[in-house]
Amino acid sequence: MKLCRFELSSQPGVARSGIVYGGKVYETDGAQPIAVYDWNQARLLNPLGSPPSVRLFDLGQAGAFSGGEGHLPFFYLNPASCVEPFGVVRLPSFSPRLRVWPCLAFAVATEAFQADVDTAAEVPLGLTLGVALRHGGPGQGEPMSGRLLDAGFAFGPVLTTLDELEETIVGDAEGPIYKLTIVARVNGQTEQTWVTDDIPATVAQMVSYASHSARLKPGDLFLATMGPLETHVEHGDEIQVACDRLGALHIAVS
Repeated sequence: MKLCRFELSSQPGVARSGIVYGGKVYETDGAQPIAVYDWNQARLLNPLGSPPSVRLFDLGQAGAFSGGEGHLPFFYLNPASCVEPFGVVRLPSFSPRLRVWPCLAFAVATEAFQADVDTAAEVPLGLTLGVALRHGGPGQGEPMSGRLLDAGFAFGPVLTTLDELEETIVGDAEGPIYKLTIVARVNGQTEQTWVTDDIPATVAQMVSYASHSARLKPGDLFLATMGPLETHVEHGDEIQVACDRLGALHIAVS
């Protein structure tokens, strides 16, 4: 099932919940469909609303992590810097360019605290796509700080529940291992391609690891990346992160 939030072009600003199926958007009350809309009637929003917390796991640097031991590096992002799918990230005067991390994203469905991997495997609601952006870049004279991570992030456009992804599972070592191909493009040019079974930690391991330092809440968002694009993006650039099972996430830089 592909869960979504959306607004109607005839009623902007009113968020509705539903599912995407067969090229149409079905509004639901949580149990039953109450209306059906064509694509030209609806604009997809991020599928969760404002997440309580956002963690970016940069797993291209996690070579020391294996077999459930080691360090999983992550940063906290600012939930208030979230932009909607097809939204715009605005550059401040101090940063003429951004670094881009294409991500596999997933959301927490239930509370979890100090969860082992088996318990953590039951916590995620589903998978989606994400993109995280950081101000500046090498040689710009500013050390790594929270301000650099304040540029913005996006996720969506739909949240695909795990039951729909069972056939993409290629292993079950420390939690299910999903094999999905993620492609990142800038202005239509492919800049990065990676397969999610190359990530050196499973979804369950990331949930378990995070739950040992803080209580996870429903709606918490996890972004997992294998590293930033080589290309920096600037004013006028458009970014797309796509996966044939999860859809395509678009944002622009202004």
